[in-house]
This record gives sequence, structure tokens and C-alpha cells, in this order.
Amino acid sequence: MRNFAILLSSFVLLSNTLLAADEKPAPSLQDRLKAAAPDKKVFTLVVEISIKLESIERVEKLMLACVAKTHEEPGCLMYDVHRAPEAKGKYVFLERFNGVAALDAHLAGQYTKDLLAAFGSESSEPPKIILLDQFSPVNTLSQPISR
Repeated sequence: MRNFAILLSSFVLLSNTLLAADEKPAPSLQDRLKAAAPDKKVFTLVVEISIKLESIERVEKLMLACVAKTHEEPGCLMYDVHRAPEAKGKYVFLERFNGVAALDAHLAGQYTKDLLAAFGSESSEPPKIILLDQFSPVNTLSQPISR
């Protein structure tokens, strides 16, 4: 949990430094997780990020490496990256983890640290993070990640 707090604090600090001086920083993801789903194990994150056009190729390589490694994590239920075809440099991550400990393990991986560092220097605006929990019945059509 300590690693989770340190890495998440770094990510939030990075996000907050990208905010304009007159904008109020959002609560940390860790605080949001505790407040929104303290008794729930599985949660989903939707992360939207915009990458500087000159950095797309380098950051996409890091994204793909992170996706491959994250799919090997036992607590990862879903981790996909999508590109916006009409907005070059805009990406959306769909992430589902089996509890905070699984996200903690994900954030501790060097591949995740490398990607977050690239986001810090190569983002054109602060990332947007949406925390979700399952409302509808579980979709039985989706296939689990093959390990």
C-alpha cells in the first residue's frame, strides 16, 4: 500500500503541476478509491491522456510494452489502450483491477513507472481519470485475459 501511495501521489502531483494556477486540484485517486468503493474489490479506471504530437511514436511503444506486461499481472482484469482516430495524440486507457492491492502491484512495475514518467514530460494536458464500479450485470460476452 505504501508503494501505491507514493506512486499515486507522484502521478497526482504531476497532474496537479500541469493544472493552470487558478484551477483547484482534484482529490487524489487514492482518496477517491477510498471514498467511492471502500468495501468493493473490483473497480475500473478510465484514463484519458493527450500526448504531444512529436512524442507519439516513443510513448506508443511504452504504452504497448505496459499493456503486454500488465496483462501478465494476476490482479489485472482488463487493461486496454484506445486511440482517438479524429484527435491525434489522444488516448483512453480502460483498466480494471481486482482491488487496490492489484493496482498497487501494477504501479510498482518498472514498465508502469516508465510510462508514467513519459506522461509527465510528454503530455499536452493533465490526464483525466474516472473511477467506476460495476452497475450492470457482468458482461458474460467478454473474454478474460489469457495468461
